[in-house]
Amino acid sequence: MDINPGISSQVRTDPLNVFIHVPKTAGSTINRILQEHDPSGIPHCEALIDDPLRFERAISRAGWVSGHVDLTRMENCLAVTTRRKCRFFTLVRDPLSHVASHYNWLIEIANRGKEFYMGHPEHIRAISRQIRESDNADPLVIINNLKAHPGLFLNAQARYVMGAGFDWNSGQVLVRLERYECSATQNGLPALAEAMTGKKPELNWRENESPYHFDREIFQHPEILKFLAKCNFLDEILYGIVTKTVPARFVTIWNVPDAD
Repeated sequence: MDINPGISSQVRTDPLNVFIHVPKTAGSTINRILQEHDPSGIPHCEALIDDPLRFERAISRAGWVSGHVDLTRMENCLAVTTRRKCRFFTLVRDPLSHVASHYNWLIEIANRGKEFYMGHPEHIRAISRQIRESDNADPLVIINNLKAHPGLFLNAQARYVMGAGFDWNSGQVLVRLERYECSATQNGLPALAEAMTGKKPELNWRENESPYHFDREIFQHPEILKFLAKCNFLDEILYGIVTKTVPARFVTIWNVPDAD
């Protein structure tokens, strides 16, 4: 089928809620809340977004859309598929916890059954094998794994939320974040869900939680902290802005190091 079975046949003109789903930030919980509130939504639009005709058809009947798609790509695709007003939302997570959780997820996918594992692209399965075969009690091994796959692990939240290719030295950081009607941390998930649905969610569960397959305290090792302070710098800035722990007057005056 081309579209979610819950999507009606009626073309909609009301505002479209758009959730930029950064992996491992409790976005699956948001998706479930949205799905229960409005079954017409598209929870993983990355499966559709490269097919403009299918994407346009789905968007025209959906109440909301969510996906592992960065802001720039999402805006560009929506600009050519709908004239509806788009309301953008996103969640971010403490950068250290985010990297550790995402690293762990690459192990976890092999523990959820063959069908789930094989549903991932070959290059992701290859990274999963590499990490699972690593000595994840050795901080230098973990650092090398993070270095080998910066697109997955380093500054990933900044790339999704601000959009791929965003110039952090442009002086437009706060302006860019104003594209979002609400950007929140995991602690602000209930408020973000209420902003999207108009109702307070009942949160006595968390979707898609994973057990850790290594001692998560390894990510507190001084060498890993030093590495991430340098190479995950943009996520630290983004989190500081969203949590208002980075003063706004400092936002446009730094020289951001090479994100690569």
